Amino acid sequence: MKQGLGNYGALREVVDRRARDKLDVVVDVKNVLVTQDGGAVRLPLGSGYPHDQTFKWTQHSLDQVGTWCGIHKGYMTKMESTQKSKTLIHDNVSYWFHNRKDNRANRMFRCTKDGNKVNAFLSDMYARIDDEMVLDCLDPVLDRLHRYELGSCNVNDKFFNVKVLLPELEYEVKRGQVVRGGFMASNSSVGLAQVDLNRFIRVVMCDNGMMGDRPGDGVRRVHRSVRLPLGVLPQYWESGVNLPYDIISDFRKVVDRCTNVEGFKGYVQTMRDATEGEKVKHLDRISERIPTIPSVEWIGDKFSLPSPVKIRITDAFLSVGDYSKWGFVNGITNAANHHHDYDEATSLERLGGKILEFNNHQWSDIARAEYRKAA
Repeated sequence: MKQGLGNYGALREVVDRRARDKLDVVVDVKNVLVTQDGGAVRLPLGSGYPHDQTFKWTQHSLDQVGTWCGIHKGYMTKMESTQKSKTLIHDNVSYWFHNRKDNRANRMFRCTKDGNKVNAFLSDMYARIDDEMVLDCLDPVLDRLHRYELGSCNVNDKFFNVKVLLPELEYEVKRGQVVRGGFMASNSSVGLAQVDLNRFIRVVMCDNGMMGDRPGDGVRRVHRSVRLPLGVLPQYWESGVNLPYDIISDFRKVVDRCTNVEGFKGYVQTMRDATEGEKVKHLDRISERIPTIPSVEWIGDKFSLPSPVKIRITDAFLSVGDYSKWGFVNGITNAANHHHDYDEATSLERLGGKILEFNNHQWSDIARAEYRKAA
């Protein structure tokens, strides 16, 4: 499984540092000035701060602004392409900031004080269930466990992940392939994902990791709350802001389900069943130009996988010689191990769990995928 930060203490240190660097301000966008070069905004912060302060867009926040303004992604990219054309960002965004006719003019700018950046441009009804909150909810749940192993953890500008494994949840799927069960928690503080609590599995021999995708196992919480007040918002770590949801209770429910021995045995049986049944039909690579097999092209089209990932999945799948659904899932999760990006690797681990839960009809579409005919 892809490794991120070294240990739980390192994760806590980074999360706490990032929490203290945050500045959340809710503003009517009519009062926001876009700089002439389009690369930053001046936000009215009110008392206790310099009245107007300039914050640079990150690429993610500028993408969110473009979506809110109704600016096509391709046009936004074109406006960013030259120094002269960047002034068009000022013209377009300023126009919509001052002429929006609906009730969505109040927006939350999620900023960092170090470097004065806008990390996200979000609704004023965005629930700030942030990484430091998730960690504080996770701590008492981990304290209840007798033994656990940290599979991996990571946090960055976009995503937060913790993957926990339990030594007592260990069973053999097939000869020589032992899996260990546990649970995971993921989050995004910039509007890219919900709070997601779910099952996590590791194939011990090859260290492949996989997210659970079985209805009823996990819990998801959307980032949605009552409307936030205008102005600079107090932070959780400095003011004792109450959690918008009872996430500790949610964590306990998920951990209870994922650590239940009989429940995990049922999940292991699903893996054993995946070693039987229909095998992938076409195993020759499509061509030198497309060095993947049709089944991998099928999931590549459906889940928008880039070519290097498809090639890694193909290589891992064919090298083992197990052409069952279980072998295919392991090809996907093995590709995650070798991905340079932790978040993309986690996405592949989630995809592996999703395909494991495919029914026979859905799996047949993959297994029987055929070579494309020339146009």
